[in-house]
Amino acid sequence: MSKLPDFEAMAIFAKVVELRSFAAAASELALSKATVSKAVGRLEERLGARLFNRTSRRLALTDAGRTLAVKLLRMLSESQLDALFESSGFSTFPHVLAEARNPQAWTRVFLAKVDEIASAGPCPS
Repeated sequence: MSKLPDFEAMAIFAKVVELRSFAAAASELALSKATVSKAVGRLEERLGARLFNRTSRRLALTDAGRTLAVKLLRMLSESQLDALFESSGFSTFPHVLAEARNPQAWTRVFLAKVDEIASAGPCPS
């Protein structure tokens, strides 16, 4: 196993979390569902923990998955943060984007988004 971080798998995991779907993430990233699943599997193997509880119909973050999602969100670059806000409808609120450039402020906003996703419970895969 490589000692280098698997940024590709992390990005794929983040997209699955954002869309709450392996299939939707695969479609948006122009990857096969198998590639998305294998990337998440690599992260799970490396961490020694499941990131999602998944069945053929439901997908929910585990505690380890939620922890990783929070850490990855903190790693987002400013351009990725802008894209996240735009995709979430926040682009219509310029003051929110300005505040989000402050790391403490955007971390609070992002953590609220993670909480929203996590509390939504299981979703279709």
